[in-house]
Formats: sequence, C-alpha cells, structure tokens
Amino acid sequence: MKTLVKLGLLSSLLVPASTLMLPQTAKACGGFFCSAQQPVDQAAERILFAKDGDEMVAHVQIQYTGPSENFSWIVPVPTVPKLSIGSDAFFQTLRTATRPSFNLNIERTEGTCQPSPMQTFSPSAAPTAQATSVPSVSVLAQEQVGPFESVVLQGDNLETITTWLTENGYDVQANVQPKLQPYIDNKMPLLALKLKKDRGAGDIQPIVMRYKADKPMIPIQLTAVAATPDMDVQLWILGEHRAIPTNYPHVKINEARLNWQQQGNNYRQLVTDAMNEAGGRGFVTDFAGDSNSVSLSSLDPQNFNLSAVQQATEPVAFADAARSFFNNSNDQYIGFLKRYIAKPGLLAEIADSDFYNNLRVYKTALEKAEVSVNIAAAVQELRETQIQPLEEIQKLFQAHPYLTAMYTTLSPEEMTQDPVFDFNPDLATVSSQRTATGVRLCSPEYSEFNAPVRVTTPSGLTYTLAPNNPFQDQIANLESNSLPAAMVIQSVSAQGQGQILKDETQNLNTRLAASNTFKAIPANVVTSPSGEITTTGSSCACHSPNATRPVSEGSGEAAAYILGLIGFWGWKRRRQK
Repeated sequence: MKTLVKLGLLSSLLVPASTLMLPQTAKACGGFFCSAQQPVDQAAERILFAKDGDEMVAHVQIQYTGPSENFSWIVPVPTVPKLSIGSDAFFQTLRTATRPSFNLNIERTEGTCQPSPMQTFSPSAAPTAQATSVPSVSVLAQEQVGPFESVVLQGDNLETITTWLTENGYDVQANVQPKLQPYIDNKMPLLALKLKKDRGAGDIQPIVMRYKADKPMIPIQLTAVAATPDMDVQLWILGEHRAIPTNYPHVKINEARLNWQQQGNNYRQLVTDAMNEAGGRGFVTDFAGDSNSVSLSSLDPQNFNLSAVQQATEPVAFADAARSFFNNSNDQYIGFLKRYIAKPGLLAEIADSDFYNNLRVYKTALEKAEVSVNIAAAVQELRETQIQPLEEIQKLFQAHPYLTAMYTTLSPEEMTQDPVFDFNPDLATVSSQRTATGVRLCSPEYSEFNAPVRVTTPSGLTYTLAPNNPFQDQIANLESNSLPAAMVIQSVSAQGQGQILKDETQNLNTRLAASNTFKAIPANVVTSPSGEITTTGSSCACHSPNATRPVSEGSGEAAAYILGLIGFWGWKRRRQK
C-alpha cells in the first residue's frame, strides 16, 4: 500500500483516469460517492501514470451526469497530493492512438469462385491551507482547483472521518465505509472532491494528482463500491520501458476467437472471458512502444488564441473567441459563458443551451442591458484549466520515451487486491495495429462473398472459417466459444520474460487443425445428422472429419458432388443463352 492512485471509470457517471480503463457517459461513483440511496454505477475508469522526478503524476478522468450537489469523489493517496486540472481531449486522443485495431487481409485466392452479383466482402481494414484538526481527524490540505473544492484528511477512526466529510458536504454512504477501512488502517490520507457551488456536472474535468510514490498503484478495492459487473479499466503508463502488472497476471488472448471479419467487435467480451479464466483478475497489453506514437499536435497550447479573448470587448465577440477552447465539450463551454456573461432579466426563462449557443440572436438585448465581461478573470481561468494542462501533458510525453496501454474488465467481487505496476526492459513492444492474413478457398459452389477463408493470426494460429458466414467468424468443425479465451496466462516481474502459468498454444493448434480438414459439399447438398445426403435450396455444409460416416458415403458424396457440378454448369449455359 506504499504507492497508490485512485482511478475511476468512464462509462456510467464518473470516470477517473488513474489506471483503469474505458469510456462513455458515466453513472458511477466507485471512489465517487453520491447522495442518492444507492451509489451511481461506475462503468469505466481511465488513468494515466507518469513519474516526474520523485513524484508520481496521475491523470484521472471523471465523467458524471447528475445533480451537481450529488457529486462527491473520494480516493486514498499515499501522500498529500498537489492538484491541478487535466484535459478530456487528451484522453480522447490517447484512447484513439492506442486502441487495438483488428483487420483481416485477404492475401490471395485459391481456386475459382462462381460469379457473384454482390461485391466481394472485404473488411475495412494551490497553496495548502494550514492543517487543522478535530478529534481523530487531521485536515492536511484544503483548496479549490478548477471546478472542485478539495480536502485531504487523515485519521484512525472511520466514524469521525465520515462524520467530518458528511458535515462538510461530501456524500459518504454507509456501504462505502467498509471499503475505506483498509486504507485508514494503513494510515493513508483520503482526498475528497466536490463541485463548487457555482459549478455544474458539465464543468467536471479530469483531475491531476502529484504525490510521492515509487510505483503506480490503483486502489481498486474502493472502486468496488459502485462498479458495474465487468467494469472497463483503461490504464496508460509513461516511462523508460514497458510497464507490467506485478501482482496481477498478464494475459494474451486467443486470437482465434476474435471476429476478424468484423474488426474484432467482440474484443471486450473476449478480454472479459480471458480474465475469468485467469481467476477474475489480469491485464492485457493494448500497446507498448514509442510515446511519440501518440500525436499531440491537436493538443498544442499554441493552437489556442488567448489574445483574441483578451481583446474581446463585448459578450458576443468574447463567446466567439472562447469557443475553440471547448470544442470537445459544449457543456463546459456553456458553463464557462454563464460565469462571465450574465443573462438579462427579461431573458431569464430561456434555457441556457439555447441562450449561450445563440448569443448573436440576443446581441441587442445584451447591449441594452449593458452586460459586460470580466475579461481578466476569464483569461486566467482559461489559462489554468485549458492551456496549462496541455503544457504539462506535452512535458510528460517529451520526458518519457515509452508508453504502455493496458486494459482489463473487473467485477466488484474481483476487486479484492489493488494492482501495482512496474517496468520491464526485457519485454518486446506491442503494436495496437493487429492484422491477420487470409486465403480465400474458392470452388464453383461458392461466390467470393461466402467462400471459406483460411486465417492466420498475428500470434501464428491457423484455422479455417466456415463458408456462408461473411458476417460471423464461425470456425469450421468447431464451436469457437468452446475454445479457451486466454492463450497464455503469465506472471511478469521487473526483468525477464515472465513465468508461464498456463499456455494453451499447443492445445489450440491441435483443435484448430480440424477446421483445416473439412470437406466442402456443393451449395445445394447437405448431410443429415445420420450422414444421409439431402438437397436444399442454397445452403452449404462442412462435413466434420470426426463424424461417423456411412460405408457408402465416399462414393455417394463424390457422385453428389459431380451431379452438383453438372447442374451448375447447365444453369450457367442456360443463363448465357
């Protein structure tokens, strides 16, 4: 428990970006606590860690939708952190650059397929306040940062800590208390955030914490309070080498279960299944390599024109000049304008979104009301909440040549151990661009659209996709979901290649071999479960080599195949006439 950083998720209501993974609108707390009778479900958590001298820097993305008075976020920290504001746009850029992509590249075609009327299916590719105290509770720091009010508490009594927080407007529910106790027992300070009285949920930005620590760590046990089942945890770590989990297994997925033809649209479920096979906990590596792979050009502070805001002399011009600072969040833009452009009394009933997004319509009313703007305060806010976060991000990436992106899904019952991370210089890079190669196996009964495809994955697994399934990767002769989801489960440390805990590679190669020996039957002929050949409209069957075959099947199948070919060519000649 020496090093830690609280994370959040971002798929429900709240989402911190400490070390866990994945995004959307968050409804959750998990480290976040709400005043409702039940905590809001937290569906994802995003966190970036980086070392800066002897300090650990943690960018945590928070996403929350709900009444601002209900927002409260609590996270254990190893030491009193220095706080600042982060950037939502940065997390969007980071996710886009490191999210795995899965493409199937058909390298060649063997045989000749029948003409198809359809085109060939081809997948696209502050200064710290003086400490005060109450019995058993010490207020180590108290400040305002961006849209938040914050406090850092330390004490040895759970009841007095929760009483202090509740009396000071921080929501702590009864079911949260058992999750806080282990951190209190370990003398860890607790950082709590709430929104300022004049701020709404749309003003929420990522929080940046700097604190003394040697290694990144996520207090995931606290997240369990409001986490949804199989919650996404997205983690990025900057450093000199590839980052690894030290007390969670590292998992390599079975790529034969990926829907390659559908660009890996089942990746999340496959990772979840693989983690379950690893005992409920583990991480996959989505990317490991040069930190320059993340283009920060769109986040260059020079892209933002503060001087244009400084020179704005009236509300409409001010709003126009400030718009570019909020391209990623209209809610933040409206909240910003509300603080600096008062709505004239006669227009008080107009919805904020309608008024502030259409200020030109109300320009005359604003002039008559002599509405002015506190330009100096506005510029200062933009500098602190928009410009400085991007400057700090640029510095971090310039100082660290290596970036690792890891991902997992965790359910509340699996959040019993806080994951800790380290670096290993001996491990290879990992590309986020994954490409499998394919060979289309043509014959006259298939068009290129529905012909079987032999696939070789980046990890070297080879198998054949059954025909007539261009939108679903169905392995011939096999039920793909019967295959293990994890190919390799290993324990990794700060050096070496790690210890193999489970390796399914040989088993997978043996089982997948069956898919490469199937026998194609003409498009209008199938076999019944008993092995009898019957005709249908236009289906195809793949005969398992392991199925019980009647004595006469060899000759009968051959005859049926020849008859099918004769029928096909007869149809073709009639069509030509």
